[in-house]
Formats: sequence, structure tokens, C-alpha cells
Amino acid sequence: RFALQEWPAVCLAKALCVDELTPTRLRAENRKFTNCVCGLQLEVESRSNAFDTFSWVTETAHLEATRFLRPVSFSALCPSDRAMSVLPMLVVHALVSRRFQSLLASRFPFLRFLALTLRNPQKRAFHAKRLLWHHVHELARPTRKVVECPSFCVGYKAETVVTLRNGKSCVKSVLSLTRPLTLLTAPQSLSDMQQHVLSALLPVFCLPYARSALRGQTREWVVALLLAWGKVAAVTLKLPQGP
Repeated sequence: RFALQEWPAVCLAKALCVDELTPTRLRAENRKFTNCVCGLQLEVESRSNAFDTFSWVTETAHLEATRFLRPVSFSALCPSDRAMSVLPMLVVHALVSRRFQSLLASRFPFLRFLALTLRNPQKRAFHAKRLLWHHVHELARPTRKVVECPSFCVGYKAETVVTLRNGKSCVKSVLSLTRPLTLLTAPQSLSDMQQHVLSALLPVFCLPYARSALRGQTREWVVALLLAWGKVAAVTLKLPQGP
């Protein structure tokens, strides 16, 4: 459990090896740690004969679930994380630059056709437990191949506001960016499977900002481009099969 404080950094533990144990000590050590699922879960027994179950897969999955989509999420997905990515804003403003406008505007009919005919990627089923299983196992490998994600997130704070309307009190949560506006420096390691999932979901997370920030014909062809891009990425995305 102490190593979870350093997750997902690679940690080394010093092990004490004993050549021989007395029968009494051997029985005591066998009762102390019980492992029936190949090291994925341990049952630790204390002196009061109370068992404590610990699963590093479950604990790390809880940690990674709150920040799995953080690099591309423009909305507040997890209240405890308090981070929001500005990557969707950068992608949308890159699409409306003058260098891309003439090219994408000429392809607008084809993009609109793809956006209308392909299946909606927001309705595709993602098995969260299966994805987290493969994700934490990739991060836990000593010879893992991960990419350190650059910082795209800014912090925000939530305030509870109580207003009085028609003789009734209304409670709502107001989100505001943390001032001064700076990028968070919390490091995050991306597994290979996570990179593929985030690349496929990026255009879907760009849609809310494009629909709210853009106007007129520019909004139409940018939304059509993001829809077509997201649908093609979702169809071609290959998820790992469960264990």
C-alpha cells in the first residue's frame, strides 16, 4: 500500500530471503499471507485472527479511473480531480485557422455525408473494467512502454451557491477556473492502449466547445468534421479482449 503513493512510478522493494524455517514459523508465515489468485489479491491475517483483503489491481484501477480521460476531457468528469484539459480548444482553433479553412470547406459535402451515415460513436459500448484491467497491467510492467503526457490541464474550483427564488432556496454548484491561470504540472504516464483510446475519443470531446464557441457556417463544417473524424476513429478502434 505504501507503493501506491508513488504510483505509477516503478518501485523496488527489498526482500528478505531465509533458507530454512522451523515448522512453527512456517505455519505462522503461511497463515499471515494467503494468495490464491496469482498475486492479484492478498489476504493478510493479523494477530487477532482478523483478515484484511488487499488487491493492488483494484486500488490502482480506482486511481486511474479518475484520470484516464484527463488529457482530452474539456468537462469536469471527476469532482476529486479538479482538472480540465484545454487540448479540445487547441484542436478546434487549429481547425479554423486560415491554412485549413479553404481545404476543409471544400470537403464539407463529403464530411457531412460521413457524419450522417456512420454510426454515432457516443453510443458505442466501452467496457470500463476491461480497459482499466489492461491499462494498469501495462503500467505495472517493469519493462513497460509508456509516454509521459505533456501538461494540457488547468485547475478549477467548485463553489456551492444558495439563491432564493419564489420563496424557495436553490442550491447549485458553480465551477470557476483557478487564478492565476496556469497549466498543472502533475505528471501522467500514458499506456499504449490508453493512447489509442484517447486518440479515438478526442474529436468527441472537441464537440461541446466547437458547438458553443463557433458560429455560422464555420460551426457547421467544423462540427461535421469532428463528427466524421470521431465516427471513423470509433469504428477503426480495436479494443483489447478481456482476460
